[in-house]
Order: sequence, then C-alpha cells, then structure tokens
Amino acid sequence: MDIKKKKEKKPSGKNISSVVQLKNGSFSLAVTAIVLAIIVVVNLIIGQLPSKLLNWDLSETGIFSVSDTSKELLKDLDKDVTVEVVAETGNIDSRIEKFISIYGDLSSKLKVSYIDPVLHPEILTKYGISANSVVVSCEETGKNQVISFSDIIVSQQNYYGYSSESEFDAEGQLTSAVAAVTSDNDKKIYMLRGHGESAISQELGELLTKNSMTTSDLNLLETASVPDDCDLLIINNPTSDLGTDEYTELHNYLYQGGNVLLLRGVTDKELTNFNELMEDYGMTMVNSYIGDRDRYYQRAQSAFYFFPMITSNDTNVETTSSILVGAVAGMTASENTPEDVTLTTLLTTSNNAFREGNSNEATQFILAASAQKTVPADTESESELESGSDTKETEKTSVESVSEEASTESVTENASEEVTSEAASEAESTEESTLEDVLTDISVGNTDGWLETPSADSKLTVISASTMIDSSLIGNFTGIENLNEFINIVSSYFDDVQNVSIPAKSLSVTYNTVTGSSIWNALFIIIIPVFSIVAGLVVWIRRRKA
Repeated sequence: MDIKKKKEKKPSGKNISSVVQLKNGSFSLAVTAIVLAIIVVVNLIIGQLPSKLLNWDLSETGIFSVSDTSKELLKDLDKDVTVEVVAETGNIDSRIEKFISIYGDLSSKLKVSYIDPVLHPEILTKYGISANSVVVSCEETGKNQVISFSDIIVSQQNYYGYSSESEFDAEGQLTSAVAAVTSDNDKKIYMLRGHGESAISQELGELLTKNSMTTSDLNLLETASVPDDCDLLIINNPTSDLGTDEYTELHNYLYQGGNVLLLRGVTDKELTNFNELMEDYGMTMVNSYIGDRDRYYQRAQSAFYFFPMITSNDTNVETTSSILVGAVAGMTASENTPEDVTLTTLLTTSNNAFREGNSNEATQFILAASAQKTVPADTESESELESGSDTKETEKTSVESVSEEASTESVTENASEEVTSEAASEAESTEESTLEDVLTDISVGNTDGWLETPSADSKLTVISASTMIDSSLIGNFTGIENLNEFINIVSSYFDDVQNVSIPAKSLSVTYNTVTGSSIWNALFIIIIPVFSIVAGLVVWIRRRKA
C-alpha cells in the first residue's frame, strides 16, 4: 500500500511581503501616534507657561522688553489691579496684545481681560470712554486710568502731511497707570512765573504726569503766598530777580518746611535775591559759562558741551549713564555754609574745568546739588520754655490785673483825650504823604514777617545746568539720561514716590550711516568686504577648474 506523503505548501513571496509591510505599517502607525501624542502633551504644557518665557523680543528697539523699573514696581505690588482691554475682537494691534500678555504675567496681582464693546456696550458708559482703549483700575483705591491705543502707538505727521508711526509707549503708559491707581497721594507741583522763567517741554510734562504729578502756574504778584497744597515749587531758569516781597515769601515757605527746585543759567544781570536764597543753603552761584577740558563732547569740538560727572547717591541715575549739557553756569560750595545745612552734590565737572574768559583756570564746579536745612535741636526746648514763661506771665498778669482795675478807671478820661489827639495827627500825616513814598514802600516790601529760624526741615535743590532739560538737546541725543536724572531729582522730594517714568521706544527705521571718515571706517566698510568678495571668487574659480 503506497503511502502518499502530503507536500507542505510553502507561503509565496507575495504573502511574506504583505506580512512584512503590515508589521512595518503597524509599527510606523504606532510610532506616529506616540509622536503626535507627545507633541500634543508638550504643546499643552508649553501653553501653560507664562508669556515671558514664550515670547522673545527680536525687535530692533526692544519694544517688547520690560525694564527693571517696571519689574520692581510689579514685584512690590500689594493691591489688585485690573487691566481691561476694550476693543472689538480681531481689531487689536498684535504688538499691543503681545506686550500686554507679557506685562500681565509679571505679577499675580495683575488681572488682564478683553472686553468687546460691541457685545458689551455698557463698558463704554461705565468709564466714559471710546473703543480701542485700555482701562487700568484698582478697586481698593477706587482709581482708574484710561489709555488710548493712540497713546501706546504714537503717530506723527511729517513735512508733507503724511502720518507715520513714531513711538511705542506700552510699557511707559501701563507702568505709570499702575503706579497712579495704586498710589494713595497725587503730588502737586507749582511752576513759578513772572521772572522770565522757561516753560518745560511737552515730553517732560508727560513724564511728570506718568509719575502722578500735576503742574500749575504760580505768580506771587497775583497770589500773596505759596498755596498750601504745593508739594514742590519749581523755578525754571529765571532771567529777572525776585521782588522783596516774593523773596520773603519764598524764604518763609522754605523755613516752614517747603520744597524748592531751582534751575539757573547764565544771565546778563545779577539775580541778587536768588543768590541770597542759594547762599542761605550753602551754594554760591557762578554766573559764567563753564567748560570742561577732560569730559567735553568730541564732535561738538567745544569744551562748553560736556558730560558731567554723576555722583553716586540714591537720587542720581547710575554713574555709568550719560548726561550731556551745554552752555551752562556753575556753582561752588559757600565758604560759610550754615551749620544746619547738609549739602549733597549730584553733578559736577572734572577737576580740569574753567570759566569763560579764564582758560588758565583748572578747578571743579558743581552743576547740581541738593541742600537739606534741618530744624535746630534746641528749637523744641526753647518753645517749651517760652510756653512755660508765657504761662507764668499770664498768672502774674491775672494777679496784677485786679490791682490795676482801680487805677485804670482814673486814667481812662486822660487816655481818651490822648487817643483823640493822636488820631488827628495821623490824619494830617497821611494827607502829607506823597506818591513817591508809597512807591518806595512797595519796592522795599514788607519784611515784618521774615522768619529768622526754620520751624520745619526744608530742601532746596539747585541745577545750574538748566539746559539739561532743553528739548532741542534731548531730541538730538536719544541715548542720554538727562530727563531720567531730572525726574529722579523731582522724585527724591517724596518718600512715597519712585521714578516710574519710562520713555517711549522708537518705531522709526534705523539706517546705517557713516558719521565720519577714518582709517577704521575704511577698514570695516571697504577693505574687509572687498577682500572677502575677492577671496570667495578665487576659491570658486579654482573649484570650477578642478
């Protein structure tokens, strides 16, 4: 019986290939699914990270960067602040939206929300605003500040009447608004008028406003005294002197705890009363243009335009900063500085400075200084002794008054006759007074109210470099810290105010320009580029031939 062996059927090559492809496809699908899952999870994790870690500022002028000033303010924020962006959805400039996102992540006290006025028109009535605005508010203080988009992205018209974007001021506006709504006190600054004083620039006025400081004009010929709500009196570069009455009022204002910031420049005539005011606080004015051989601006080719030395103290900007001044006067410390005055220098020249017309001179001049006058320590004890002596005198008077009553009655008749005769004589003398005598009295002024000793601590800061805040100088040199230094000086008068005025950042296109001809300019602009091009051509030609 034949046994038939069954032949095993071998799988064909086609089937083997299909199995392999299926396995490979399953593996690829699984790997793809895992990778996609990882990508989704990573995106979810990254999406929870703060904007400051996700956004890199690659803009030319750093418009999305936040300064240390803002970071410090937000770090110390102890009140909840709400930032409401009131604009139609999809109608917000991406730069504004990006910056607010970065800014809002810097503090847990900041809450950012977006409100569409089309869907919620009541928001416009609530704040009395229009669309495309940012409202910064603090419920604890009940204050709010409104920032228009046009204040963040500032535009200006050119010579031909076309408008173009010039500045991005998101950080400055937001930081000043946060400081304003969380501050308990707004400061009032008065600007003295009537002596040829210069007006402050619009840019400086905006910086003061950013620090919650409001300004008003004051003329002491129209107002007899400095208002009670004056936190600081600024006198900007007067060209004529104070009247006697005005000098008396300023002197008394300081002696009663006032604050004055005086900017001086070179004048055609001596300002005697202003000089006396400075001498009382340990400063002597030098009414001459000051030059500095060691620190002058090279491109100006004049020693009278120079960079002052910045003294290291809490008031000044960093000593490595640049402050440029020109056509300035100087000061020196008074030879007989009062014992109750503490003088702190802020800006000085080098030791190789000189006055105009005295080029052989080599000395140092003060350009800005702050003087603190303190109340003498024995003032309180003297006032207590005086009050005690007044009490004893009152007791003595009350005892003597009983014995004097009888004699008073007998003298009354004679006294009344004397008063009548004195009144008649005064009337005659009044008729004889002339207009010349009246004018003389006005020019001399009333010095009966002159305070001999201060009743409270006061502060007088004098800046003899008045051009430090000149708009033409600041406009031509954007890298200098003149305005920042000035705001620091103003802020130093108040313990509860810090300088949060942040300048806007330029949106203008920056062009590469050759500022001067020299061997280094030729090396980097012509020689090195030409050499690189020639070397590249040589290498390329050799490779082509090979």
